[in-house]
Parts: sequence; C-alpha cells; structure tokens
Amino acid sequence: MKKKSFILSIVFSYIFSLSIAQSIKGKIKDKHNEKNLQFVTIMIKSDSLHYKNTLSDSFGNYFFNKLLPGKYELDFSFINYQSIKIPLILTPDTDTSINVSLLQKQEQLKDVNITSHSAIISRKIDRIIFNVNNNVNTIGLTSLELLSMTPEVKVVDNSISIIGKGRAMVMINDRLLKMASPEQLAAYLTSIPANAVEKIEVITNPPSMYSADGSTGLINIILKKKKTLGYSGSVNLTLTSPPSQTGASDISFNYNKDKIRYYAILSGSKGFHNPRYTNTIYYSEMTQKTSIKEKEESQYLSGVLGFEADLSKNSTLGASFNEFNSYPYQTNNIRTLFINSKTNSTDSISEQENKDKVTYNERSANIHYENSFDTTSKNKLVVDGDWFSNGFNFPNNIKAMMFDKNGNMISNRTSNTLSINKLSSDIYSLNGTFYIVGKNSEIYFGGKANFINSENYVSLNINNTNSDTKTISTFNKFLFTENTQALFGNYQAKFGEKWEFQSGLRSEYTQTKGIPNNYNSYDSIHKNSYFNFFPTIYFSYNISDKNTIAINYGRRIDRPNFNNFNPYLQYQSQYNYSEGNPYLRPSISNNFELTESYKNFNFTLQYSFSNKQVGRIGVIDTITNITISQLSNFLSSKNLVFGSNYTLNQIKWLHSYNEFDVYYNRSNSTSKNTAPVIDGWGAVFRSNNSIYFNKKKTLIGGIYFNYQFPEINGINKFKQYYYFNISGKYVLIDNKLVLGINVSDIFKTLNIPFNSRVNNILTTNMVNNDSRRLRITAIYSFGNSKMKKGQAHSQDSNNNRALNGN
Repeated sequence: MKKKSFILSIVFSYIFSLSIAQSIKGKIKDKHNEKNLQFVTIMIKSDSLHYKNTLSDSFGNYFFNKLLPGKYELDFSFINYQSIKIPLILTPDTDTSINVSLLQKQEQLKDVNITSHSAIISRKIDRIIFNVNNNVNTIGLTSLELLSMTPEVKVVDNSISIIGKGRAMVMINDRLLKMASPEQLAAYLTSIPANAVEKIEVITNPPSMYSADGSTGLINIILKKKKTLGYSGSVNLTLTSPPSQTGASDISFNYNKDKIRYYAILSGSKGFHNPRYTNTIYYSEMTQKTSIKEKEESQYLSGVLGFEADLSKNSTLGASFNEFNSYPYQTNNIRTLFINSKTNSTDSISEQENKDKVTYNERSANIHYENSFDTTSKNKLVVDGDWFSNGFNFPNNIKAMMFDKNGNMISNRTSNTLSINKLSSDIYSLNGTFYIVGKNSEIYFGGKANFINSENYVSLNINNTNSDTKTISTFNKFLFTENTQALFGNYQAKFGEKWEFQSGLRSEYTQTKGIPNNYNSYDSIHKNSYFNFFPTIYFSYNISDKNTIAINYGRRIDRPNFNNFNPYLQYQSQYNYSEGNPYLRPSISNNFELTESYKNFNFTLQYSFSNKQVGRIGVIDTITNITISQLSNFLSSKNLVFGSNYTLNQIKWLHSYNEFDVYYNRSNSTSKNTAPVIDGWGAVFRSNNSIYFNKKKTLIGGIYFNYQFPEINGINKFKQYYYFNISGKYVLIDNKLVLGINVSDIFKTLNIPFNSRVNNILTTNMVNNDSRRLRITAIYSFGNSKMKKGQAHSQDSNNNRALNGN
C-alpha cells in the first residue's frame, strides 16, 4: 500500500509541475523610429533548458510557452543591431510580457546572406513535414525520387502510396494534380528537381479545406520562392551515367521590387532509361515465361512563369502559368517462352517488338487573390481560380512473330498491331475561403466548384497473316464529365498551454456522365451522382514541452481516374490488353490515427477501412493465353499501421533519421477469380544519414538505406528487397556554388518481386527499374538579394504563394 501511495504521489507531483508551465511574450521595435522588427532571433536559456529559440513575426511579436518556473536568460540579436540579454525569474501562475527596443549599430556590417535551417522532420497536429533543404541525400534527385525518401511514403514502379495503406493523391503548393495516369504523374514529378522543393507535407487525415479525394491522404510538395528584395536565381546541371546517360538542367529566377514580385523556372532533360521486367504464368499443363527489355529515350521541357503584387496594404493579387511537355520514345523487346510443364521443354517462342512514341502534356494557370480585413493580415478572404489541362498520346506499334521450339519462324503466325490510346482533359475550379482568427482560435469556411471534361480516343488495327483470323480495324471515342461542388468549414482552438483542438466538415456533391461514341439510346449514357459528408476531428495534448500526444479521425473518398471508365480494349502486347468499366463507383474510407512525440521519438498508430475499392485483376484466358486486365469494385480492405521514427542530432558531425513501420493488410474480395481473403504483415526500415566533415558544414556526406520486408498489397504478395544510396556535397564561394555526387542503388539490389493468384493460376513478376545511377550535380546561385540594416531575411517563404489553390 505504501508503495502504491509513493507512486501516486510522484505521478501527482509530475502532473502538478506540468500544470504550472508559464509563457513569455512581447514585441520588438527599432528604438529610433519605433518600427516593428521582423526576424529578430530570440534565444531563451536556463540550467534545465539548454536553449530554445524563435523569430519575431512581421509585427515584431514573439512567444515562448511550456516553460517551468525558474531562472532564465533572454538573448535578443539581429543584423546591424546591438544585442540585448535580459535575466528573469518565472513564478507560478504568472505569464510574463517583455517588450524590447533594439538600437542600431553605428558601423553597419557588410552585406551578408542569411540561411535558416529547420529540423529534417517536424510534426503538426494534422501532418508530418519533411524539410528537404537539410538533407544531403536529396542532391541530384527528382521530386519523384524525393517522394520515395519521404517519411510514411512509398514509391514502387511509379505508384505513389502511403506506407501500409494505399494510393495517395499529390499536390504542388496546395493544388491537387489530377493526372490521367500514374505514368503521366511520374513523368511530371520527374521534371521537378529536388533542389526546387522546400518541404513535403504528408497529410494522412487532411482538414476540410482540402479536397476529400484520396482515400489514404494527400502529399503536398511545397516549392521554394524567395521573398528578399532584388534579383536572385540559380542554375542547376545534373549528369547521370552509366548505363543510362541523362543530362538535366534548370534555371530559376526571382525579381522582387517594392510591391511586386516575379518568378520564373525553366527546366529540361534528355537521356536514356533501361528498365527490365519478367512475368511468368503457371498453367496446369504449360508455363508462359516472358522477359521484357525496354529502352526509353526520355526528353521533357517544362516552364513556370508568375508574379505576385500588393494592390494595397490589405490586398494582393498573383497569377502563374505552367507548361510541361514530355516525349518518351519507348522500344520494348518482348520474348515469351511456352514451356511444357510435364517435359519442361520449350514448345514454341513468341518474339515481339513494341515501338511507342508517347506524348505527355500539361498546362495550368492560376489566379490568386487575398484581401485582409485588418492590419494583422490574419482575417482575410482568399480566392483561387484554376485551369488545368493535361493529356497523353500512346500509340503502340506491335510487331509479333512465332517460332517453333527449334527457332524456326512459323510463316502464318505473324501480326502487326497498332493500338492508339489518346486522352485529353480540361479541369476548371473556383475556390473561396474566409479566415477569421481570434486570440486562441481560428475559423475558416468556404466553397469550391470543380468541373472536369475528358475525351478518350482509342483505336485498334490488327493485320494477321493467319488466314483463319480476320483483320481487325475499329475505333472508339469516350466522353466523360465530372462536376463537383463543395462547402467546408473548420474550427481550431488552443485551450491554455496544453490542449489543441481542430474539427471540420466538408460536403461534396458530384455528378458524372460517360458517353461512348456509338451510343444510340439513352441507356448507353452512363450517369451517376452522389453526395457525401467528410468530417475531420483532431485533439492534441502537450504532456510536457518534450512530449505531445494527438488523436485524429477523417473520412475520405477515392474516385476512379476518368480514363478508367472507357470499356474499349487497349492492347499493351500480343498477350496483354486492358479495358475500363463505365460502372465503376467511388469508395469511402475511414481513417483513425494516434500519434505521440517524445523528445526525438515519434510514434504513430493508424487504422483504416474502406469498402468497394476499385481494383484491377489480370484475368487469364487458358485457351488463348491472353491476360485481360479488368477493373471493378471488388475489394474491401482493413489496414493497421504502427510507425516509429527517431532523429539522432546530439552528435555535431552526424544527423541521422531512422524510420521503422510495421503494418497488417487484409483484403476481402467479392470476385470469383481471386481468393476471398488475402491478408498478411509487412514492414519497412529506412535510415537517412548526413555526415559533416568540417565545422562550417560545407563538406557533407550521406548514406541512405531502405529495407522492404515481405508485404501484402491488394491481391499482390511482394517479397523483400533492399537498396543503398550514397551522396556527397561540397559548398563553396560563400554558399553560391554547390557540387554534389549521388550514387543510387549502389549494389544494384532494387529488384521488386511480387506474385498474385487469379482463377487459381499463379503469376510471378519481377521489376528492375534501372535504378543504379551515378549523378554529378552543380548548383550555382546568383543575385543581389542581400540584407542591409535589418531588412527581412527569410530565404525561402511561401506565406503568400500565388499557387495556393485547394
């Protein structure tokens, strides 16, 4: 009994000590002209707290919280101003206010560049943030490769997903990318270099201001934008070799003068890529073994142009235009062996050559308007108008020949096939949001209208030498529209220094229509409409200044891609074709999450379930040996994920981020072609390390390691694989020149094996995406955006992004 009383007394004492945590706040001004000073560095020290710092905002305000009673010292410092140190004692139940006036130095310092550094990983109540600037292992990478290193995100063969869950939607500067296919999205993200990215936000339960699309959440890529006066820019050149030789370059330019800011980016690349694939199908009496050697000559050109202007003290207007064009030329050599299962000998051989001159294009424009209702710029109206046009043209020329077991060509078994798949779409949206900010709370509400018009043209021409098979020539045009109207609202508040609460509700009403080219009656027009509510709720509790626990819930929707509705056949090879389904329905998911942050540790427990998910099944015709890839709402899934990560930053010369995720997936299938239940465990381990070789941290090395344990994803079972990346960076000429080297998949171990069973027929696959590459990168920064006399010196800021749609 005494032991229990002793433990309880310790617990109550600890809780009491947390309840008396204090805060310090104040305002900083210029002593001479009384102007508010922004970006002043304020550091607080004590015996128990080594140090903690913050920056003053645009109104000169600063704030510290979660401080226990005791002795402290405040240190105020700013460029060209005399520093001030203030000792103080915090007492219980008393919040402290300290206003400071700084005096300019008589002798001004020379011009200097200021670069701020944030932790590599940080967490907010509704998202985890990957700060790209501080990671050497990102040197020379593309944004697509950058996502594969982002916490809780996985990229496998151009498919982007949340670890242990499923497909995630991607945004650029809060604008959702509605690409027609995963391949087009991957091509677009490849055109954005990693050095153009400031940070990546992983939002597993997005608040109500964001679109509800994407069952597992959103990934928001925030690009850099400089705010300093004058002109600035950078030139980036990356060379990749061997065995794939690629050259990529981009140039960015910013010009900021008084009340208007301009920015522009131009990037391009040309090179080669050589992925390899194998596919084996085990029939009862025969094995069909296929190997694919692909050579892709990739080339793209991308550009961004925009401005942002202050119309008055309370209003700003911005506009931007983006264009992306990619022209990959793909040549595939496909060899298929038909092996007798009883004798294990080859019966016949199929040789096939595919030539595809693919085109991807994307254009977008944004108009962004903000109007503040007071001098704080917090109570405001934000309006965004967006236009997004994208499409692809995929002409697939297939030349196929059959050979007997001795390698002699069979004369009447050749064919020439031309399969064309062309899609174009236009998306228009208008979004408006009101923000009302109180002392400890914030409310926002608004609405959005979104309109999608898509046209899919598919044709097929087959010429056979076999007299028993007729020549086929046919085409189809499929029109699809999707209109969505949404209303949303959100409330966020802090209660004392401990509790934070956020809750929101979004409603969406969607109407879709699919019209095939050959319709002659109303029944052939496929219409659908649905209305849904999407609530979100978040609670956060600060146990101490080093320990926070949070819980959240969100409901989301996963809409099929608009090119998935066309039922017409699309041939990929002689023995593979796919078809859409005009009767596809969206699926609803429910997501629960519990997180805890303790010092440098972060723990996450997630549970989600969804019904009637869209899945693709490769149905095998045992007579023709053709695999038909079909789409339907046949899957229901449950996912349980336990994630943990630890940041090691106590050693001056080492910064290490380590992540380990364990998850369980269970898929229930209503299709007669698959097993009714497919379930299993999976796990992934990552280690991202930066090593500093000098005190100035201008010479840095990096090691990145990823180990994927076996896992279940839908109806597919993946085996384990791993890979290592190494990198190095040298900064010179006063931070103006950065030289980098990166070797990805250094041991060439990134081979992804997986299998599935449909109609009790086992299919195994292996993917090697030509991932071992050596990159040499040079980045040169230029400009006159240096600070004088205490002017604002934030290097990269996105507080007033022109690309700020929802």
